[in-house]
Amino acid sequence: MKKVPVLLVVLCLSFSVLKGQDDLRLKWDFPEMGFKEFVTNAEQQLNIRFFFRDEWVNGLNVRLEKGTYFLPEILDILFAGRSLHYYINENRQVIITLNFSIKDGGNSIAA
Repeated sequence: MKKVPVLLVVLCLSFSVLKGQDDLRLKWDFPEMGFKEFVTNAEQQLNIRFFFRDEWVNGLNVRLEKGTYFLPEILDILFAGRSLHYYINENRQVIITLNFSIKDGGNSIAA
């Protein structure tokens, strides 16, 4: 009998995680945008906050086809082949780091 309540809790938590991912969907209507402009746009659309050093992102441009993207998908594309990493915490803060990813208990929690 105890298995049913545990299963319900697990399912509820799973849906909660999926809902959080849906909250990070960003509508993209621009052929190209500078990173700082992208951050302003994402913060307005998604009610999130970015933290980074300006010198890390100078000259970085976002080029995507029109559509809807998950924020981590955009950041993965943008930071591929660079020494930039990011972590999105439960407070909707996007922390960008240079040359290291944030670790939690020995496990990497940043891309």
